[in-house]
Amino acid sequence: MISNDLKRAARPSFLFFPVFFFALLTSVLASYFNYWIGISFLLLILSFGLSERFSYSYLSIAVIAFSVILIGNLFFIDSAYTAEDFYYIGFFVISFAVFSQLAISQITYAYKLLVYLFLLLAIWAFVQYYSGYYYLINSGLRSNTIFATPNSFAAAINLILFPLIAFNLKNKNNFPGYLAMLILFYALLTTQSRGGFLSFLVGYCSMYIILFKRREKIKQNNIKVLFGLTSMVLIFLTSHILDWQGNRKEKEFNLFEISRLQDISEHANVRLVLYDVAWQRIKEKPFLGHGYNNFQFYWLKDQKPPFYNSHTNFVHNDYLQLWFEIGVLGFLGITSIIVTFYYRIWRYFKNIKLRNMSIALALVGGLSAYFAHAVVDFVMYPCFLVLMFGAYLGTATRVLSETDKNICLVTNFIKKISELEWNNHFWRIFISIFLIINFSQPYIAELTFDYAKKNMEKGNVEIALKYYELTRRFAPYNADYYAIEGEYLRFALEHSEQGSREIAHRADELFVNGISSNPFDIRNILSRAILHRDYAKILSEPVNNDIILKWFEQVLFWRPSLFLAQTEYIKTLIIFGQTTKAKENLNKYMKINPDVDEFVNLKKELGF
Repeated sequence: MISNDLKRAARPSFLFFPVFFFALLTSVLASYFNYWIGISFLLLILSFGLSERFSYSYLSIAVIAFSVILIGNLFFIDSAYTAEDFYYIGFFVISFAVFSQLAISQITYAYKLLVYLFLLLAIWAFVQYYSGYYYLINSGLRSNTIFATPNSFAAAINLILFPLIAFNLKNKNNFPGYLAMLILFYALLTTQSRGGFLSFLVGYCSMYIILFKRREKIKQNNIKVLFGLTSMVLIFLTSHILDWQGNRKEKEFNLFEISRLQDISEHANVRLVLYDVAWQRIKEKPFLGHGYNNFQFYWLKDQKPPFYNSHTNFVHNDYLQLWFEIGVLGFLGITSIIVTFYYRIWRYFKNIKLRNMSIALALVGGLSAYFAHAVVDFVMYPCFLVLMFGAYLGTATRVLSETDKNICLVTNFIKKISELEWNNHFWRIFISIFLIINFSQPYIAELTFDYAKKNMEKGNVEIALKYYELTRRFAPYNADYYAIEGEYLRFALEHSEQGSREIAHRADELFVNGISSNPFDIRNILSRAILHRDYAKILSEPVNNDIILKWFEQVLFWRPSLFLAQTEYIKTLIIFGQTTKAKENLNKYMKINPDVDEFVNLKKELGF
């Protein structure tokens, strides 16, 4: 007979697979479908797969406060809409809510599923590293499997690896778990991630500090684990000495040299440039911040040579980025989670008898590695890592709630909240359905947009315009949809003989709505400036030349190194008869980028 515990553990297990699978897919396939399906299955688990009541503890209060700060910033401070922001925060909050209400047996079941998935990824990593094939995103000699970067892959491996290490430290005769630990550690080595290695050492040392504090007698297991990990390092080094990678060695990534400058290299000097841009902006708005996930706009504005036209969304220091985006409250929020976790886990290990020693030890190692890696990378933003962060904190809440039962902070208020029927299935299902519908809207907009685009390319303009309008209804704050439709109409003006005035008016209206939906968006401003410059005669309300030039200057204020904006600005100056100013700006741009074909052609046109 199957025990009730095993039945309960297996009940939501089939739902965890699509959650993990689609969260992993978001790293390389950024379709909103992957985000929506992953978060929908997570909500289904929240509705039907929970076994425990939510426990209010010091840590859960800190996480809830941080979540409220994130959501508040997203709705009231962040003026630039991107659907990914809602999915990132959704994965974090819902994952925390789910894992904080799962039984320990269910958490263990979900973790085993993750181990199997990552063992498959580890095999893929070995193939990438030693053969050079099957890269979805080229990373030189470093393995990244399904992740966008080797560093993200390394951070994910650490989160899966430390529970295995903790289990092997506390248990004997567990060959499958020991073998899985060695395979995942070797996969970590193939990433050649300095941040991943250093964060692993931080997590490993943190576990030993706890074990030393409790004077645990694990000498035999400790030697076994250290021997296995050291053996993997020696095998890895031997593979380099014996040249297992063959002719790929000449492309080897050197941990102490610059790599991929154009993609924002991981070299320390580049990080300092990113940190400086973030810090200068933090000093402008230290309390409220500049809005969640908005660093990309300020980087494009403030970047200096040799980083012109380089793109990044991240400061590569999550604590600095949270301060930049969410202000002091965001920085204090994540700090309170870290401080509360270590304070409560330290008190937890003071107990003589612990029911979940291995799990608590895994939490120390995994979260320590995660917090350390966040100092030098962006581990608090990739979807899968955000999901795992929420899962770790939820599991920590389950474990630490045993020692927080007599929580004294606003005791009466907490007790009253705890007595509410939050576990009522009706409310769970109602809220989950509501969220699933809302999270589906970006994906529906994506579908209707693709259908409209195909019809526009086939010449079915009326059908395309109807679906463009439907797209905007599902994603009214996505500035790109306004810009793309408006640009199609602007291009149509070149071939239109009748109805040009209506087309021009509609395009202008779309650009105006796009500008109002996202103040950082320059695509709509640039397109509107070109529209008014080239088709002023058929616009019902054309603007004067000075305003058009101000629009171009506004675009160049936010994107000073954008070639298209620079060339169109110079063309506009020539059209408006300001050739002297056009020459001055062209000389300025050519000093930085002398070989750009558009600049060379404009120089010939101006005759100098």
